[in-house]
Amino acid sequence: MQILAIDLGTETIPALALGAEPPAGDIISRRPHRGGGLIDKALLIRGYVFLGLISLIGVLFVYFYVLYSGGWKWGLALPMDSMLARQASTATFLGIVIMQVANAYACRSNVESAFRPGFFSNRLLVVGVLVELALTAFIVYNPFCNRLFSTARWVPGYGSSSCHSPHCCSSRTN
Repeated sequence: MQILAIDLGTETIPALALGAEPPAGDIISRRPHRGGGLIDKALLIRGYVFLGLISLIGVLFVYFYVLYSGGWKWGLALPMDSMLARQASTATFLGIVIMQVANAYACRSNVESAFRPGFFSNRLLVVGVLVELALTAFIVYNPFCNRLFSTARWVPGYGSSSCHSPHCCSSRTN
């Protein structure tokens, strides 16, 4: 359900807003693209290798950080319906959404820095990101959405005591 929330909910509006990105001021003076099409090797490398690996490393780090801070160790079974599994899944969901926001701003131009066009120059993107973050907060903090999306309202180590017992993975409840 979290994957559907990302693909159909949180990602859609900012992606549509990128289509309304104002053109760069020097677009007329640039040489025409002589590649083989709209999608070329450089674009694929930037998207999947560079930006994709940054997202992967960041999100996996958060996932395992939450598990370890909750008392999980390698080799210890983690029931998928446990609170710790839900917390790690929620942290991963939040990490993916944060990476989507960063990626939306990074993809505004393939020749300029993400900061060059100005943070507010595409108002639709700003609104899209705000809607994305509001929807994400609703999914994480609404009790009905907690059940529907298997999310948890808090993450271990942030204002609540963490369980450091090997048995905590199966005994915690929301």
